[in-house]
Amino acid sequence: MYYIFEPIYLSDGQLFAYECLTRLKKPLSNEADCYEVFFKNATTGFLTSLAEKQIEFIVNNYHFLAENSLRATINVDLLSLKAISESGWKNTLDKHPLINFEVDMIRNFPAKECPVELLRLYRDRLWLDDVSPENIDFSADVLQAFSFVKIDKSSFWLAQKNHAELWELERFHKKMLTMNIMTVAEGVDCLEYKLALERSGFFAGQGYYWPALTEQKIRELNVPGRF
Repeated sequence: MYYIFEPIYLSDGQLFAYECLTRLKKPLSNEADCYEVFFKNATTGFLTSLAEKQIEFIVNNYHFLAENSLRATINVDLLSLKAISESGWKNTLDKHPLINFEVDMIRNFPAKECPVELLRLYRDRLWLDDVSPENIDFSADVLQAFSFVKIDKSSFWLAQKNHAELWELERFHKKMLTMNIMTVAEGVDCLEYKLALERSGFFAGQGYYWPALTEQKIRELNVPGRF
């Protein structure tokens, strides 16, 4: 396995964060969606192990992030976040606040049973992953534990073709702003979607429009004195 780092850019064009993604040395297929299916169906133990390895890599290359005030996000579900919090990694995470978590809230827990106390351990470091306006069914206490919500790419794409969907997404964005939660669009894969991101007023976007960094490039950028 190896890592790639997909950049997340603010709507004004400034680099804000990277999402750390694990890829297999032998590709599943040419379609990135296959990776999403693979990891969404993975066990919590497997996801926890991946997250711990990603944390270790990011800690070892933290100089690059710190010097540029860039966040690095890691994908977890609630059970893997709980496992990490109860392990020896918690102290390490406390010392490296630029490591953030993208949380899949669909797995493991019904919305009404979400462990809010766990989420509060990472206040200002949580991103609610793969959101669409119709699948938000969480209490205000749960939502306010998150600093960012990531709009699922399919919802973002549909909103560019359907006025009703666009209106619904804009309404959702305004609601998040009232809770001081920043909206990030996934699926910014071409100039058309980049311009749509700029018009949307969303906080940031992510997609294939911007090339990802390899783990080797991260190591090279991490050398002190490169900035």
